[in-house]
Amino acid sequence: MNTTNTRAVTPNREQRRHPELVTLKQLLELRSCLSERYIRRLVSENRIGYYKPAGTLLFDLDEIDDYVAGGRVEPAK
Repeated sequence: MNTTNTRAVTPNREQRRHPELVTLKQLLELRSCLSERYIRRLVSENRIGYYKPAGTLLFDLDEIDDYVAGGRVEPAK
């Protein structure tokens, strides 16, 4: 009789994806195409994801890059 374990495997702590979180100041230094006013507007309109532990805005760089890439316009042929 073939018994296969179908239980989901939970990744250990090293295998989990931990987002690279940066502060607003760090984000502006790393992504110079964005202004502080624009980022704050996106946050207030809930158009980008963010974390706010202890009142400090933190952003996942991958999510910001995905948001910026989503606005890309293909060139006309």
